[in-house]
Amino acid sequence: YIKKVLELPEKKAKSNYFIKGKNKMSEFNLLGKTLLFFGVMLIILGGIFLLVGQLPFLGRLPGDILIQRKNFVFYFPLGLCILVSIILTIIFRIFKH
Repeated sequence: YIKKVLELPEKKAKSNYFIKGKNKMSEFNLLGKTLLFFGVMLIILGGIFLLVGQLPFLGRLPGDILIQRKNFVFYFPLGLCILVSIILTIIFRIFKH
């Protein structure tokens, strides 16, 4: 009995990917595709922000916060944030269904 207690247990495999037939590469492929998708979306979003700066009617919208002090200017485009939020909500609702 003492000899049996002192025996070390057999090492089990840390991963069962190959036992169940799963492949780690498929998970990396999915991760790679996801990162590429978000990268492309960031590039498109950056291009949109560059183009939006050229549009004169999106410069100052109602609701924007502007604080000017002697050596300090703070501008937060709250109206644009709300507008972008509404547009993205509509787009995501369309693609969800």
